[in-house]
Amino acid sequence: MDDISLLIETDHGPVILLGCAHSGVVNVMNHFSAKTGHKKFHAIIGGTHLGFMTAHGQQLEKSMDAFKDFCEEIAQSTAQLALDFIDV
Repeated sequence: MDDISLLIETDHGPVILLGCAHSGVVNVMNHFSAKTGHKKFHAIIGGTHLGFMTAHGQQLEKSMDAFKDFCEEIAQSTAQLALDFIDV
């Protein structure tokens, strides 16, 4: 695998630190949720690779739905741009 991510337990809750998320940021969130039982993450920080999803489409919408389900905060500019793009 050419990807690595880290789950950091903080006083505010678990934070995911992404490398490049080549396996997909939603897959990373699902993996950490399955391994730890966490249903919410305080923040996701790092390379989400959402910037390439320039067309409004099903994959982008599903990714943003996962962010809304899993995240208390979105700490990555391309994720916020994507949320703005689909007008949520």
